[in-house]
Amino acid sequence: MTDVSVTRHATTRMAQRALHADDLELIMLVGTEVEDGYLVREKDCQAAERYLKRLLDQVRRLRGARVVVDGEQVVTVYRAGSSKKRHLLRTTEERSLDSYGGDRGCRWRGQPEPQVEASAGQRHSFS
Repeated sequence: MTDVSVTRHATTRMAQRALHADDLELIMLVGTEVEDGYLVREKDCQAAERYLKRLLDQVRRLRGARVVVDGEQVVTVYRAGSSKKRHLLRTTEERSLDSYGGDRGCRWRGQPEPQVEASAGQRHSFS
């Protein structure tokens, strides 16, 4: 998504209407582009829910999967058994539970979300 600046007026209105900066990003990501901005319709919410459900199903299916990398190259992939997972987690540098929202070593938590770019006039689709 392209960077947008927020005017003082918009900042005031956001505060009055209980909207935050992350809300703006989400509206622009899932909403339908209209003549002068974005509108989140019921259909957009339903499409986002379907997308997130598929993503959650995929994450659950990948539980226990391991990818071994060397630099930028994938060497092998496999399903780690419980003893291998314990060994890997024990030998991995311990991370604070608080810094990752309770999940030790979970890379996506606490990290900025990847930016998604969209061309003007394009509807953001999750279907």
